[in-house]
Amino acid sequence: MVIIYKHGDTWKKLSEKQITVPYTTKKGQQSKTITVYYSHHGPIVRELDGKWVSVALMQNPIDALKQSFGRTKTSNYAEYQENMRFNTNSSNNTLFADSAGNIAYFHSNFIPRRDPSFDWKKPVDGSNPATDWQGLHTLEETVSGHNPQSGYLNNTNNWPWMMAGPQHSPKAKDYPAYMENYPENYRGIHAIEVLDGKKDFTIDSLAAAAYDSHLTAFDVLLPVLYKAYDAAPVSDLSAQIALLKAWDHRFSESSTATSLAIFWGQALRLKAAENETAQADASNRGLSFDEYVAEYTAQIAVTTLSEAKAKLIADFGSAQTPWGEIKQISAPNR
Repeated sequence: MVIIYKHGDTWKKLSEKQITVPYTTKKGQQSKTITVYYSHHGPIVRELDGKWVSVALMQNPIDALKQSFGRTKTSNYAEYQENMRFNTNSSNNTLFADSAGNIAYFHSNFIPRRDPSFDWKKPVDGSNPATDWQGLHTLEETVSGHNPQSGYLNNTNNWPWMMAGPQHSPKAKDYPAYMENYPENYRGIHAIEVLDGKKDFTIDSLAAAAYDSHLTAFDVLLPVLYKAYDAAPVSDLSAQIALLKAWDHRFSESSTATSLAIFWGQALRLKAAENETAQADASNRGLSFDEYVAEYTAQIAVTTLSEAKAKLIADFGSAQTPWGEIKQISAPNR
């Protein structure tokens, strides 16, 4: 059977391939052969609203291997920068430092050039030729940082617009919107908190910054919990609410509020992940998972606090368990 699809004013044939997948069962090794289809964009991976969705991927394994290996052989910033011109580092951002005192940030450097009028956080209409890739952005066209005046660079799988702090980072307005898809995250906020404006780090002060105890996510999430609780109080949670309100959002071994907050945060994320409908709606609106959790918190805040309290009691015998006891119990052997 020939399957065709429209691309502009023409019709194209989907490529077809048979792939045999081996798997293990109780009766031994088995295999299953499946038919895989490809458009000129890439393989068909799912269906959405009655339409097949293909995904465009980097298909350059030789250069990717050369770039990955070559990075281990560079000895300075100039060599490392030249290695990045392979444009095959598609999986992560890179922080660089060398013995000469250079520091640098390299954005994920396989970035196709695209029509910025489309929302690339969502599937686009592949039948429209305007959605085709238009080559790759050069290294100079991607977001980068090199020896900024702030004296530091950071990245926590977040957006790059605070890599060197609020005054010395690249500006989003200077780049296409599709250049990055991740928002700021709580680790990024914390990095700026402990790094910005700080000079003359010593080994001890750098270690203190690395282990700073502020849990920034709760600055955002807990006020939502308090508002939800005030609207519909639950009597057997009054002690937990009071405990959290008196907390400074810093972890310590003796802190029982830390234990409650972290167990609540874990329950929050788990319940949010289970709601596929709400999560899909958030994704369609371009929200990251963290943004979705922050938004969804109001609906499930009190329920998940009850769950956190119950789990602390079930696992440790008390809702007032110090964080140090939990860390010691859950820490791996060394």
